Amino acid sequence: MLANPRRVVRGATVTALLASAGLLAAVRVASADIGAEMTYLCSSRDASYKVTADIAAKVPSTARVGQPVHLGEVGIRLRLPEALRASASQRSALPQGAQRASAEDVTGTATIAVTISQQGQSVDAAWPAFGLSSNADSAANVGPLVLQGSGAVPALVTDGTGVVAWKAGPMRLRLSGMNSADGGGILSCTPTSSMALGQVRIGAGATTAPQQKQPSSNAKPATTTGVNTDCTEEPASTDPGGGMNPDPSLSPPPFPEGTNPGRLGRLRPGQPRCSKSAGFANLGKLNAALPFAAQVRFRLNVQSQSDFAHNYFRSYTYAHTAAVPSTGNALGFGFMPIKSTLETTQVAPPGGTSDTANIYSDAPINQYGQPAQFRGAGYLRSYVQLKVGGVSVNGTPMNLGDKCRTDAIPLDLKVDLGDDSTGRSGLQDGGTYTGRVTVPEFKQCGTGEDLSPLLNAMSAGTSNYVKIEAAQWCDPTNMIEPFCDQQPEPTTYSIVPGGTIQARIAPFTFQGPAGGDHNGAGDDDTDKWVTPQIRCDSATFKFDFKKGHYISKYFAGRVTDAHFTGCVRTPGDVPQEMKASGLPWGANLKTSADTGDLTMSIAGIYWEAAGADGCDLHFNNISDSYDGDIAGTIQGIGLDVKNDRMSFAGVTSGLQVGFQTACQRAGAGYVPSAPWSVVGDMNYKPHQKITSP
Repeated sequence: MLANPRRVVRGATVTALLASAGLLAAVRVASADIGAEMTYLCSSRDASYKVTADIAAKVPSTARVGQPVHLGEVGIRLRLPEALRASASQRSALPQGAQRASAEDVTGTATIAVTISQQGQSVDAAWPAFGLSSNADSAANVGPLVLQGSGAVPALVTDGTGVVAWKAGPMRLRLSGMNSADGGGILSCTPTSSMALGQVRIGAGATTAPQQKQPSSNAKPATTTGVNTDCTEEPASTDPGGGMNPDPSLSPPPFPEGTNPGRLGRLRPGQPRCSKSAGFANLGKLNAALPFAAQVRFRLNVQSQSDFAHNYFRSYTYAHTAAVPSTGNALGFGFMPIKSTLETTQVAPPGGTSDTANIYSDAPINQYGQPAQFRGAGYLRSYVQLKVGGVSVNGTPMNLGDKCRTDAIPLDLKVDLGDDSTGRSGLQDGGTYTGRVTVPEFKQCGTGEDLSPLLNAMSAGTSNYVKIEAAQWCDPTNMIEPFCDQQPEPTTYSIVPGGTIQARIAPFTFQGPAGGDHNGAGDDDTDKWVTPQIRCDSATFKFDFKKGHYISKYFAGRVTDAHFTGCVRTPGDVPQEMKASGLPWGANLKTSADTGDLTMSIAGIYWEAAGADGCDLHFNNISDSYDGDIAGTIQGIGLDVKNDRMSFAGVTSGLQVGFQTACQRAGAGYVPSAPWSVVGDMNYKPHQKITSP
């Protein structure tokens, strides 16, 4: 449980005094830099500005339960655009004899809402306001205005293990050089980029620095305490036993149409990863399925190729699989009960020397902030061998010996990573790998009598479908979440009855940023700035969900229609015509590892709201380069499957005003990248039973 940081401010002060006296030097732990470069949309009463904020601090790389976690002095650096600089350094009502403010005269404060979260709980970090002043870079009265400051922040105490994360939120900026006509220099700033600052892992035991892995021809267990012993580090590409499989039969697939990547980049050691996988393989002749489970070790992105013009990136990864023997039941020849156990082993191609599997992935360089015209995919290419561990026919064991196996079987599986309309996933997110294999004849089966023909009559042949669900990849070095001491399991869903559902929200409210519109009435200027909204009598969304069992969390359904009735924009009650485009949109499911709550994201969204006053608004997302519109995604929609309700209360991202907007209204709510979000819940029918098998 997280303690409110305000309660440990006194402890932080005492600790700071001890540190200044040198009394804490003996217990100092390794530190890691945290912070981020973030962008804000800052609004005064008359204009909006894009402001860049750099936040930096140091945090212990690990810490203990019940012990204060102290960030080092937090530094903040703001870059204000030249237009805001001009406003900050001019005064419309100067006293007689007063001079214009230079850059050195501009000071201010920045108050940032920072939250600390752990295991689904969040508290206010209680960061104080930072004093700001101009630096030497701003001495000349041209170009951006740079303000910077620093200060101490409260310590953190938690009684629970796990990762603690810091995240920045809205900022309130007060500049002393701006006149009262401009709002007294007060700007409300809304984040428009990722706000993650960093994290620290809280452990129950002593704090130790991670050990270095020793190069070896054999994979070494991860050295970080508590790591799952089933997960071992794959040798680096520069270590003996590491590297891509050079066999021509495992070469990469063609590049997506319309891309033109450059030459293959230099060889890198790669990043160690692990993933659990589970699935099944159909045996066509038996009309049965054999289960499959494995632990997979990866070396991620040892080489790559890029096409920046088309936002395309191909990654080269290799892997080894340790499969669990699988046991299944079937009816041989349609009537004979058979129980068999198969062991799947990764082997070298015929004539080859390496048993490594090659994995190639096609994905955008910038997955979320730039459009891409191709569909992402991952390709796993390998050879495996099947060995029969035991067979019983009608309850009677068959003695097949210990050499009953097939020759090497080529395995070519593909995972769909989506596109801009369905939403995209990455290779490390896991997913569903599918393909078809031909099972060759078994050999050397039996101890006195050759039973190979019997097995081949029942199992060898084509039409064998393979479907494997891979879990999110974890980091065995415990540097990047998820860590392998809490390794994720493969996640699939059962959706019954599936098919078409109608979801309706009445009334439907879509609102912009606070203070994002001017109501044009009243004598008190502070009362004129209100939250813009589009309110509709109702909104109806038509979903088409997949149905059945073992459905992947990605692309579990889609939105095929959206309809809005009786819409007006406030303030002013201006009639609006709301419509959706870019359909169908992708619907993806997710279960929280901390709470078990089921949520949904909807990707590929474009909305348009044409106002009777000529203010035509477009809602989607904005590219990272801030030069165009991309499909929008709403994440974190709560699914209450017991009460047939979808809730927007926990939404973690909404939509933004797009560049196609044509609106003359003043206010920060109508400029590109202004955030808007849906408010309320919607009910759906018919009832759906959605469970995770």
